[in-house]
Amino acid sequence: MVDELPEERGVREDEEEELMEKNLRTTHADEGKKFKEANNDVIDNGGQQQLLMVDELPEERGVREDEEEELMEKNLRTTHADEGKKFKCTECTYRTTRPDHLKRHMRAHTGERPFKCSICGHQTARSEQLKLHMRTHTGEKPFECTICGHQSAQAGNLKQHMLTHTGEGMKFKCTICGYRSAHPGNLKQHVRTHTGVKPFKCAICGHQSAQAGNLKQHMRRAHMGEKRRHLRQLH
Repeated sequence: MVDELPEERGVREDEEEELMEKNLRTTHADEGKKFKEANNDVIDNGGQQQLLMVDELPEERGVREDEEEELMEKNLRTTHADEGKKFKCTECTYRTTRPDHLKRHMRAHTGERPFKCSICGHQTARSEQLKLHMRTHTGEKPFECTICGHQSAQAGNLKQHMLTHTGEGMKFKCTICGYRSAHPGNLKQHVRTHTGVKPFKCAICGHQSAQAGNLKQHMRRAHMGEKRRHLRQLH
């Protein structure tokens, strides 16, 4: 047997290398086709999970693992946050660490109002609500504007008043005189000074007021003494 000549051996090696590269290209092309077909299966089956024919790319696998880790951490935070809240409402998902908070919350479902005004009989579910209500009788206004001295019975009312100085949120404007307000309810009350509408009527004497607060004030001044005298006569 005669050995191959160097040039013949070189040709054969080139042919073998070319054939190997062709086989590699064919293999990768087939894998890409399988990957595409697998993705098409996912789409055609309405998004149902399919077993792909090729592995995930490293960066895709990393993203998926990060998402799974983030979800696990979120679930752990939620679980541990509720661990100490052993007092649970039987009507809704409310949970708390204190039994008195749960008792107070339950009044929202039962409608119970154990705190009663000694002057007018108004009832509230929470003691702080009764405290706020009592200011309608006493006239107490502990919240004062540092700019003009305006006083309010509630902190929220003072915050709303401060907008009249800053101009922020004064988007409700009277079409008659240019009065502006940060709250639509205030504008509605103001417009009654132009229209003369007085929707609040006293059930005892028929006196009418443009604002609910004015009617309450009328009831205290005009009829509260009569009510007390009547109660004393009954006893």
